[in-house]
Amino acid sequence: MLLKIKIYCSQAFICLNVSRCCFSSPVPMPLPIPVIQVACGKSHSLALTQGKTLKMCAVVHGQLGLGKTIPLQFTPLVVRSLNGVAVSMISAGSNYSLFLTLPGPVYCCGANGEGQLGLDRVDKKGAKHTGNGMICNFLNLGRFNVCVVPALRNIGVSFISCGEAHTAVLTKCGQVWTFGDGSHGQLGHNSTANELKPRLVEGLDGLASQIACGRRHTLVLSASGRCWAFGDGVKGQMGNGQSESSLTPVEVQLAEVVSSGMTT
Repeated sequence: MLLKIKIYCSQAFICLNVSRCCFSSPVPMPLPIPVIQVACGKSHSLALTQGKTLKMCAVVHGQLGLGKTIPLQFTPLVVRSLNGVAVSMISAGSNYSLFLTLPGPVYCCGANGEGQLGLDRVDKKGAKHTGNGMICNFLNLGRFNVCVVPALRNIGVSFISCGEAHTAVLTKCGQVWTFGDGSHGQLGHNSTANELKPRLVEGLDGLASQIACGRRHTLVLSASGRCWAFGDGVKGQMGNGQSESSLTPVEVQLAEVVSSGMTT
């Protein structure tokens, strides 16, 4: 079955902030083609259907994969560069998108200032000029057209998850690879360095069966039911009773939760 992608904003509504008021306009639903999956980024949305690949909303970093000529898209639009490609899964980061295909290759578009597309490069262009003539920070642009991630082509990717600016992929053999922003240890490599291409996460006990990326942290579920976390933990995201970040995988203390009667 050929699956493609549609993209739309804020699920069934478009919200425009004007003078601190939010006006919602419903997107025509249901779409004429059944929706299989949905994914939301910071300011863009994706929908995987049995028909076409569509995207919609603000395009500052190219996260819609529609090229540079379309700055905003307020209704679902086909991503024609994926026509004929059997897409099996979609994932949206803050300002970027990844697409897993049935044959195996992973496609990407959008912001790549931290290497979150896994292309072994960053995409930054221009500088931001302040009012007093100072120059600060590069403007994070990205890939405005969909392209394949070469480093993921032959490792057997089965699942993808995007955080704010980091990405995790799960392979068919139970391995976890991460890349992108590592500033809070969310890549699990005992470092705060960014990774511009996929790198295998070590220190996981056993094979992984599921992954999930938060804004700046990552969770890994093992095939045996154990859960591992790494990254930003200042608000307790590590689940180990501490408010500290972890640069390497730490096991979430689920046994203590069960013994305390907090779960059924």
